[in-house]
Amino acid sequence: MRSSYLSIGLLAVVLGACKQKDDQTAALADLQAQMKEMQKGREDSPFVEEPVKEEEKEEESETPKISESELPKISESEFSDLKIENKVLRGSVDRSKETLKKSESKIEELEKTLEELQKEFEEYRKKYVLKIRAKAEGMKLATLEIPSGKIYKDVVISEVTELRIKLRHAGGAASLNVDTAPSEWVEKYALVSKESLVPEPVASGDADGLEKAEMDASNAIAIITGDKGVGTGFFVEGKGGYYLYTAAHVLSGNEQLEVTTSDGRKFKNLGRLEIAEGEDLVRLAIGVVPKHALELPKLGQVQDGAEITAFGNSGGGGVVNQAEGTVNGIGDSSFEVTAEIIQGNSGGAIVERDTSVALGVVTHAIAARTDVWAQSTRFTKVRRFAARLDRPIEWKKTTVFDFLKEPKAIEEIDRGTRLIFALSMLQPSGRGLRLNTRVGGELTAMDIFRENSNMRAVQDLLKMNEELGERKIGLSKADLKKQYASYYRDLLSGSKTQSYRFQNLTMSSFHKKRSQESLMWRAKAEMALAARIVAMR
Repeated sequence: MRSSYLSIGLLAVVLGACKQKDDQTAALADLQAQMKEMQKGREDSPFVEEPVKEEEKEEESETPKISESELPKISESEFSDLKIENKVLRGSVDRSKETLKKSESKIEELEKTLEELQKEFEEYRKKYVLKIRAKAEGMKLATLEIPSGKIYKDVVISEVTELRIKLRHAGGAASLNVDTAPSEWVEKYALVSKESLVPEPVASGDADGLEKAEMDASNAIAIITGDKGVGTGFFVEGKGGYYLYTAAHVLSGNEQLEVTTSDGRKFKNLGRLEIAEGEDLVRLAIGVVPKHALELPKLGQVQDGAEITAFGNSGGGGVVNQAEGTVNGIGDSSFEVTAEIIQGNSGGAIVERDTSVALGVVTHAIAARTDVWAQSTRFTKVRRFAARLDRPIEWKKTTVFDFLKEPKAIEEIDRGTRLIFALSMLQPSGRGLRLNTRVGGELTAMDIFRENSNMRAVQDLLKMNEELGERKIGLSKADLKKQYASYYRDLLSGSKTQSYRFQNLTMSSFHKKRSQESLMWRAKAEMALAARIVAMR
């Protein structure tokens, strides 16, 4: 508005000036050109009036024009001041628009941050309520009075969900809901009515809630790598913090372990390890908060025929895959699944299809049977198994370092056992030992000697064998047997010392059976070598 008034007044002044002085005609033309430029800038100014409608234009045309004599006079300095004022006003408008634009951007950014915080809070609230509900299970009360006035005695809370609280009491069992439970329980355990339950909105990229559950579950999977193999693990939120669950054999024999989470984080410093007594199952306490964690099942939750999804690093390619299937049989500590899991899936999660509940841990497969008794049965196919997590598990604490020492000790004793067996099978001759003799599968005696080449007795044997083959030394048959028998007795003595030390090592339940088998084979090898020594007398 102000700009319009200024423009009209300015024009009137200039016309009056032109009437007095003909030589100002050119200045008027110049001023009109500038006014057009000012009129063009009116649209950018917050002081500009709305465009004039057609009706208003007609009325305007009927308005008497002001004569030049009636126009006020204006000096050149006043005209110059008006131009400056107009320029200042336009600059102020531009700055105001820029400030407004920045403010709108900041508000949009703050609204986005607020939305994210609200989502985080809602997720935290859900987890907190779940913890409170889980903590209530097993709680005992001498008496419980409900709003109806009914009193229960010797109450034990067996289950708490968003819809109901299940109880066991002296007179049997009961189920309380939002209408029948004490008001403080309704608030504490966030009970709701069935009618109020509304499905959560599904993101545009999700087909349905099932895909969301699968996406969340895949975020809880971790890939475990080592110098001798790869496997899978998954995160679980348990009492006292977060755990990484996996199969014991995924860690066994693997050094330089590294765990990679779904969001790319890596950690190598693995501390406290807990081993399920007598099972191919371990868990590691971790100090990081994973992107997602699976829930542990309730006791007895695994059901035959239940639909499941197996998550894991199939084939060891470093990518989390999933395979659908069902529970195909349940045992005391494990259950069978139809999902086609393969190498690399070991240690992965078997998840209930439409939830984030981890029912089990992938442990092993059994090759298909081809005997006549297996025909026309499911046993003609590969069978796949998982350790059950819906049962009481006895955990034994140790460290990853101690756990990994055990397979190394077993490998060392087995390597020595192969050497003892190889020596017992070789007959010394004037040309030495025939080290190309096959002593076990595809292995030759020389292969066995090479893997034990750090032993002094083996080095001495190889040196004497080489000298005999090159005829650098000559021994009578009796002296030859005596020399070899001396080497054999030294190796047998060292073997028994090693066996004694190994026998006294403390092994975890997972490695105990294998260590006992190693000791059994060592005893057989020592008996065979002792017999060879006797035969050389």
